[in-house]
Parts: sequence; C-alpha cells; structure tokens
Amino acid sequence: MLYRLILCFLIFLSYSQVICSSFSNSTKLCPHHQNSALLGLKQSFFIDVSSSSSDDCNSASFPKTDPWKEDTDCCSWDGVTCNSFTGHVIGVDLSCSGLYGSIDSSSSLFLLHHLRRLNLAFNDFNKSSISAKFGQFRRMTHLNLSSSGFSGMIAPEISHLSNLVSLDLSADSELGLETSSFIALAQNLTKLQKLHLGGINISYSTIPRSLLNLSSLTSMDLSSCNLHGRFPDDDLHLPKLKVLKLRRNYHLSGCFPKFNKTNSILSLDLSATDFSGELPSSIGSLSSLESLDLSHCNFSGSIPSREPHQNLLLGSFRKSIYCNNLSNNRLEGVIPSHSTMTFEFPRFLCNQGALLFLDLSNNNIYGELPKWACNIGMETLSVLDLSHNMLTRFETVPWKNMIILDLHSNFLEGPLPSLICEMGFIQLLDFSNNNMSGLIPPCLGNFSKSLSVLDLRMNQLQGTIPETFSKSNVIRNLGFNGNHFEGPLPKSLTNCSKFHGHIRGSNFRFPFPKLRIMDLSRNDFSGSLPKMYLKNFKAMMNVTEDKTKLNYMGEYYYQDRMVVTIKGFEYELRILFTFTTIDLPSNRFQGDIPDSVGSLISLRGLNLSHNNLTGHIPSSLGNLMVLESLDLSSNQLGGEIPAELTSLTFLQVLNLSNNHLTGVIP
Repeated sequence: MLYRLILCFLIFLSYSQVICSSFSNSTKLCPHHQNSALLGLKQSFFIDVSSSSSDDCNSASFPKTDPWKEDTDCCSWDGVTCNSFTGHVIGVDLSCSGLYGSIDSSSSLFLLHHLRRLNLAFNDFNKSSISAKFGQFRRMTHLNLSSSGFSGMIAPEISHLSNLVSLDLSADSELGLETSSFIALAQNLTKLQKLHLGGINISYSTIPRSLLNLSSLTSMDLSSCNLHGRFPDDDLHLPKLKVLKLRRNYHLSGCFPKFNKTNSILSLDLSATDFSGELPSSIGSLSSLESLDLSHCNFSGSIPSREPHQNLLLGSFRKSIYCNNLSNNRLEGVIPSHSTMTFEFPRFLCNQGALLFLDLSNNNIYGELPKWACNIGMETLSVLDLSHNMLTRFETVPWKNMIILDLHSNFLEGPLPSLICEMGFIQLLDFSNNNMSGLIPPCLGNFSKSLSVLDLRMNQLQGTIPETFSKSNVIRNLGFNGNHFEGPLPKSLTNCSKFHGHIRGSNFRFPFPKLRIMDLSRNDFSGSLPKMYLKNFKAMMNVTEDKTKLNYMGEYYYQDRMVVTIKGFEYELRILFTFTTIDLPSNRFQGDIPDSVGSLISLRGLNLSHNNLTGHIPSSLGNLMVLESLDLSSNQLGGEIPAELTSLTFLQVLNLSNNHLTGVIP
C-alpha cells in the first residue's frame, strides 16, 4: 500500500512539473541578451538626483534603474516596455531618473535593436555626443533626448530614423546640427508630428521648405537655433499645426505667417526675431489661439481694428488668451479696453465701502491683493470675481456676507485662507487653476449650509480630504482633481446628494445615484476601480435629452465648467445637464476594468489612461452607443481589441496606445 502511495505521488509531481514547464514556455520573457544589455546600461551610470532637478520632473523624478536586478525579467522593470508576443524590449523610458555618466558608441543601449520608443530626457550624460549609433534604430517612432547634457554636433545619421513621429532634442545651447543634416532631417522624417530642436545651434541655416510641408506636424519648436534668412511668405501647409515657436532667432526675418483658414493654431511665439511688417487683420480669425508672443520684433503700423466678433486684443477667441505680448515693436493706435497691459489693483476702489458687486475678471491685475482691499464693502460685498488675472497672494477674506468668491485662473500661492471657515453664507467658492498649497482647512464641507460649488482643482494641495460633509449640504459640484491628495475618500461625501460630479463614494449601498460627472484625474489615488459604485451610477444609465434647448449647470452669473481632453488637447467647457463622463487618468488605479461600465449607456466620455490597469478590455464597452471619446492608453491592458467596439458609431477619439494588446485591429 505504501509503495502505491509513493508511486502516485511521484506521478503527480512529474505531471505538475510538465504543466508548469508548459505554462512558463508560453510566457514570453525578456531575451537574455537584452536583459544583460539593460543591466550593462544601468552599471554605466551613477545615480545623482541633482541630474534630474528640473521643474519638468517634479515628483516624477526617481531612480528607475534601482530595482533592476539580475535573474529577474526585464519586462517587469520600471521604464521598460516589451513586445507581448516576442518579449523584445521595444520601449525604454528613463526620463527624470537621476542618471549621471556617459553614452558613447560602445554603450549597451545600442544592443537593443528592437527599440521603438526611447526617452532619456532630464538626466546628465556629461557632455556625451549624440552618436551615429542612434541612427541604427530604424523602427524608432519616439525619441526624446532633451535637457540631458548632450553636447557637440549631432550625427547626421539621426535623419535615417524615417519612422519617427516625435523627435525632441531640445537642449541648453551645447548641441549643434549641420545645415545639411537639418535639410536631410526635414526631407526624410515625413511622419513627424512633434519636432522640438529648441536651443540647438543650426548656425546660418534657413528653415527648409520641406519642413513647412509636413502635413502631419502638430508642434514645432525651433527657438534659439540661430536660424537666418527669411521665413516663407507663402501660405503654410500645416493643417494640424498647434504650436509654432521661433523665438530668439535674431536674424530670422519675415512677415506674420499666413495660416490656412482651417488651421487651429493654439500657441504662436515669434518673439525676439526680425519679423516685421504690419499685423494682418486676419490674425483675428485664429479662433483657437491661446498664446501669442510677438514681443521684441519689428512689427509696425496700426494694431488691427475690431472686426465683427473678432479682435486681436479683446479676447473674443474660442478660448481666452493667457499670454498676449506685443511689447517692443513699433505699433501705434488705440489699445482696446481689455488689452494685455498689466496694472495693480485699482486704488480708486479703496473708498468703496458700500460696494455690493465687484467684477474685475479677465484683466491683467498682478501681485498681492493690497491690505486696503479688505475695506471694500466689508459688510456689503456679496460677489467678488477676480478670475483670469495674475494675482499672487490672497491671504484674507473678511467678507462674511459674501455669496460668490471666484478667484480661479490666477497665480495664487500659499495655503487656502483659514477665514473661509467664517463665510457662513457662501454659495460658490472657486480657487481652481492656481498654485495653492498646503492642507485643506478642516471646516471644509460644513462651514456654509448654502455652499453648492467648491472648486479646488488644478492646484498643489495635499494631504487628505476632511471628513466634514454634513447631511444637510447642497453641494452639486466638487472639484479636487489635479492636486496631490491621497488616502481614502471620506464616507461623508455620500451626504452630497446634489452631486453632478467630481468624486466617488464609500461604503454605502447605493452611492451617488445622481452622479453624471466623475473626475478624479491627476491625483495619487490607488487601488482598484470602484466596481460597486460604477454599477450604481443610475444617472449615467438613462439621460433624457431635450434636443430643442441646451440647459447648462449653473446660475445666471456663474456656469459650472470642467476640462475635457479632446483629441489630445484640453478644453474648458460649460457643462450641459445631459453631459456624462468618467475621467480618472493619471492616478495609480490597478486591477481590471469592470464589465459594469458597459451598463452606463448614456456615457459620453471615458478616460482611464495613465494608470496601472490590467486584464482585457471589456467587450461590454460596445454597449456605450453614444460614447464619443474612449482613452485607455498607458496602462497594462492585454488581449485583443474587442470587435464590439466597432459598434461605437459616435466615437470620435479612440486611444489604446501604450498597452500590451495583441491580435488584429477589428
């Protein structure tokens, strides 16, 4: 009997080993020689955190190579992306990793022949040259070597990377590019969407015409390149161009560029160049323009006069211009009343003790709010709107009878004023899009029974959200995204029965049945997606739409708004009552995407990008028949793209990039 038991055990053990062996063979691991190449790359550098001290890194700066260990699969390492079929290393992102050392032609980096994406930005490679070996990455689509201490002449072989979609070599004036290499680059890299060469000395070169005919180009930065000659006077054939920066090319001349009528340029910088001539009246037709800098040029003549619904300085563009600089030219004429001249807080207000309503929004008032401003309508002021200015300090709020305080889109710094806790009648409090820091006052959520809008998004606030939302509150819009909040979300948020957006619930059975907008983007929230809550968002399942009228959230004076990402660009929009979206990008959510999302059939937008989500894309997403935007990019999703997505006939934006998807495109 004992003999039979031992025999059965040995047979079972053998069978288990066969199964394990079969399973491990089906899993593609990083090839040994590529594993060794990456370890060799790691060993060629020291870690020096000061090498990545740029503001562009912020909290993203950490030594990604530290956890790289021998006898572990490199496909699981930070900053490494592998092909899910072959296991080949196809992406290396060591940006902001504090690397210090040299990269020469013998570097093991060049043994990674299958690379498609390489990002080494914001390190210090100790004046290494960009060698000819970079030209061997013929499959490369994205290359970023910006601000990493490279120097010398860039090898002409860089122009051999004909599959490049994005090339960023912008530097601090220690790199050079031969004119012949610049021309070859413009002729060969026909798929380019982003070309950033700012700070590279392309001495005495003109801008090749072939570069201005790249129809795919969306962003071009040739600032401080020592360009000469004349910018073409012909119409630009760059229909997708959003950003054009030519600043600090002191010997580059030309007239104001002629953009096609269909162009939607967002940012144009010609400052400190030799551009001249009159500003055309057609500049008012650049309806998408957000940033315009023509300072230190030789433009002359009159400032373009007002045309119907258009004006260069009045800001009747689709989005408000946040930078409009015409200084140091030879322009003349009357500057319209909403010009970009900056000024201090108006002193004539210091004697307005009985003021009820004060709106100075969309000007360029700068600096600290003066102490005497506290005397303006101290007992009477009910509405104060200083949004869209350049205020830096707002340390006190003495107006206890205030109903609306709108300070969004300034440069406010420091903590939130503690005196907001004494504003017992406040209905709307908006500090969004500033640089406020520190913790939220503990009184948040219960200092005013009338509070309906509390918008703190896009600041530098941190810590946890206080557990103080009372059962009697009437908050309908709560904005926390774009900060550094962490920890659990307070259970008392479920007391916000008027919610239309901006938070998720806790341990209640049916949380937030009226929720239509859920925005937790750009924070540090972690864990799995809230499956129980997603399946109970009743308002996202059955939105009735009256097509004869457009009803927006808000009142006569203030309309609720949110930032949505459309085709890679952010837009701030007023919120329709019928609008529904789930926006959770740039967090640390893990696990799979719940099938229950497919039941939210009124959903217009779904953005779960830049998290750590795994598993498959649910086929139930094919039920979201009115979905207009779906972004699942930059996760760890695998498997095939569900064929059911082909039924999303309203879909305008689909981004599934930077995952581990397999199979054919449906």
